Amino acid sequence: MDEVIRTSESGPVVTHNDIKPDNIFLGHPGSMGKDVDFTAYPPAYFGDFGISFIASRFNNKSGGGPPEWYAPEQAIYKQEGLYMYSHTNIWQLGLVKLYAIATDDFHDSTILENKEGRQVCFEKAESAGYNLELRDLIDVCLDEDPLERPTPQELVSLVQDYVGVHARNMQRWGTKSWVIRKHNASP
Repeated sequence: MDEVIRTSESGPVVTHNDIKPDNIFLGHPGSMGKDVDFTAYPPAYFGDFGISFIASRFNNKSGGGPPEWYAPEQAIYKQEGLYMYSHTNIWQLGLVKLYAIATDDFHDSTILENKEGRQVCFEKAESAGYNLELRDLIDVCLDEDPLERPTPQELVSLVQDYVGVHARNMQRWGTKSWVIRKHNASP
């Protein structure tokens, strides 16, 4: 899926329809191989594709899963011009990120049900000290207009840009060679 996201949207697009913390699974750190960046962090995987579908402007479905995780187009999909596509996945990813940085209770997502609740989450994220770039990245994912959200490729590019700024010289953090270098450099 990662390779598909990084290439283009010209092929089939899977709309997951139910991205939420319960459907994101973490692999073992280093399980993606030794040649990836940040090997000490666990890779994330989507699960539960039970209500996902191959999306197109002509093959639309209604929302699925708990309503508090709905993108606007899932909640009001029957309005002319709104359809679920990769921008729906982007909304749900943004909402998961916002929820992760703004709450301590992963079993109560009712705060996400409306704009006011999401604003409270942004305020909590700001007071917790999360940087403006992360909050802006989440904000662009949560644009009410689906066509204003980044494509998956644009989102990957934005993340890579931010990582380049904030994690300079850390690309191999936690790798075996990094640990050996640190060990050999200690007094």
